[in-house]
Amino acid sequence: LRDVYLMPEKAPAGYLDHVCIDRFTGAPMDGMLFSEAPLFGAKGKLELEILVERAKVSAGAKKAFRAALDDLVKGRLALGAGANRGHGYFKGSIGGDL
Repeated sequence: LRDVYLMPEKAPAGYLDHVCIDRFTGAPMDGMLFSEAPLFGAKGKLELEILVERAKVSAGAKKAFRAALDDLVKGRLALGAGANRGHGYFKGSIGGDL
């Protein structure tokens, strides 16, 4: 996997502020405010090259992996944090054989 650096044509529309919630008390934690600048609708290209020794991977594992990739490129599977807020979903295509 190669690193990807998206260079948006324009700056993000804004920032989203978040506060960390204490998992035991449910209260906001002091000093734990952070911001993010999401790239909603950003255009970019991400190439994911996966090399697999075919002899060591079962047909069932390849089928399951292909299904996961299909879910990813059709926007049914998110990567990273914030999926419950709509972050990390992709559109794309799969090329090559598994």
